[in-house]
Amino acid sequence: MVPHEFYAKLTMVLSIVLAIVRVGLLIWKKKELGRNPIYLIGSLAAVILVGYTGHIGGQMVHKPVPAKTAVPAASPGASPATSTAPADTAAPAK
Repeated sequence: MVPHEFYAKLTMVLSIVLAIVRVGLLIWKKKELGRNPIYLIGSLAAVILVGYTGHIGGQMVHKPVPAKTAVPAASPGASPATSTAPADTAAPAK
């Protein structure tokens, strides 16, 4: 399992547990949990996990290109078949 997948599943499980606990206590005990320090720490952990999972995913998608294998960018109007070598012969004059 790659780290991105692991952290994504961990984030999902933590978020589901937090939602079930909050809704469950609100429905059955009529207790609002929003300002409970333990619940806030769990929510902060979920937010940090979302950010870190996104960071790892971004690194997977946008891998840096090593300088040795970098291909120079073509000019915007050039076609792939156009040669960049200078022409050796001129057109015959009439």
